[in-house]
Amino acid sequence: MHGQPFEVPLRAPTLAITSDRMQAPELSARLAERGIFTWAGHFYAIRPMELLGLLVRGGVVRAGISAYTTPDDIEAYAEALHQELRG
Repeated sequence: MHGQPFEVPLRAPTLAITSDRMQAPELSARLAERGIFTWAGHFYAIRPMELLGLLVRGGVVRAGISAYTTPDDIEAYAEALHQELRG
């Protein structure tokens, strides 16, 4: 996971994730097959992604948590992500 730790006050509820097993667009597509909808790319942060070596890997997978996101949604996302990253 990239970004501020969860303990930081007023942290944005957006998760940016990468995997050593697959590029961001593939991971995002595989999560979509499980009903988990994320986005993949550079999100207009091209230079930072480039400097972090993430641009050549398709950027990051981005998931957002909002007021309408339920604990069950978060659990489903965590489970799907865990299954995809473990293989």
